[in-house]
Amino acid sequence: MVSNLNCGPAPGTSIQNLNPEPQSKLAILRRRARLVGWPDALGQAALGMLQKLIAWASAARVAPIWGEHGLDPHLDMGRPW
Repeated sequence: MVSNLNCGPAPGTSIQNLNPEPQSKLAILRRRARLVGWPDALGQAALGMLQKLIAWASAARVAPIWGEHGLDPHLDMGRPW
């Protein structure tokens, strides 16, 4: 399998940020609601918040498990996958 993920832009091209201003969470939610409807968009937003809450709540439980097995919880971006 060949991947061009780390090859960068093609010669003679440049990468441009089309929207330099960050969008608010509400603007993202409104755009998502326009695409899939309010019930689904609100459900997706609630699931995202629930996932963050679960990750925060389980961090104290997971850290000793990492340490017990000699694992580092921080991703090393210098290593290829």
